[in-house]
Amino acid sequence: MDQLYPKFIVIELPKCNEKRTWIQKVFRMLSHHSYDADAIKRLNFNANEIMLIGTKGLRITLPFPENEVKEIPEDYLDNYIRKILDLYDIPGCYLSRELSFLNSRFDMNKKWIFEYLFFKEGITLFLEKCGIQKKTARFVVIDSGNKKVETILQIILEYTNYLTIVTNRVEHFKNAVEVVYEETGLMMEVVSAYTQKNIMGNVVINLDRDCYRIYSNFEQDAYVIDLEFTDKKLDYLANRRKDLTILYDYDFLIDGQKLEKELAAEILVRDNWKLSRFVKRTEMSLTASELETISNYYKLQIQKMKILSMRK
Repeated sequence: MDQLYPKFIVIELPKCNEKRTWIQKVFRMLSHHSYDADAIKRLNFNANEIMLIGTKGLRITLPFPENEVKEIPEDYLDNYIRKILDLYDIPGCYLSRELSFLNSRFDMNKKWIFEYLFFKEGITLFLEKCGIQKKTARFVVIDSGNKKVETILQIILEYTNYLTIVTNRVEHFKNAVEVVYEETGLMMEVVSAYTQKNIMGNVVINLDRDCYRIYSNFEQDAYVIDLEFTDKKLDYLANRRKDLTILYDYDFLIDGQKLEKELAAEILVRDNWKLSRFVKRTEMSLTASELETISNYYKLQIQKMKILSMRK
């Protein structure tokens, strides 16, 4: 791939252990920082080239000390960083931990791509660990609400003999039921996400970030692979479904290195156009072979499955 220009940006702050009184802080703020448009025009930062997983990037150090950055208006920081991104014509960045309070402003939630990149290998390892055969597993897929679900269905349709899709797009899947039956002989069932009835299936694949109450409808001691796990789901399960065993994340290496997942995701999305489209467009899916090609290219390797089990 072309490495003439940097493809990703890491934004960080200088370390500063100096302690000041509140009067000194106010004076410094008034004398050195004017939080207006003119100040942003006078961008002041350090830029150094870095190379991670074979991809060239920039490490940008802002002029604001770590121990004072939260005193600066968020809108000012937002505009300051965006001016830097515009300067290098790079649409996104990775924010270091001390700037994490700005994450929602810069679309830092990309690490979910690894749940898809590792899915084919991860489901095999998880089912083996749980003592379940793929051919006899009764799969339930909770719809993502977009074409991402097609990526997962392409993989499990290679071996499943039992499949239920839980969705609020029942009409959308009517044609899919017919096509799957004609191609594979599998009679796929489609169930409304609003059902109050029990849903048969011992392996649940959840692609919906906001769908968690439906866990109450599944079989006792079911196994779950949740590609959109959240703290809200954890709280719900801890109070109502301690019998479930849930695979929710992975520790992994990328090209032999262990990077923060958000940073690794930012690099891959900026370096690979297919992953970039997969992240940006809800109506974009990837085939199993495309996922495998990407994983092999970046030498992705699962180190450990993160499994939640509250069974006694």
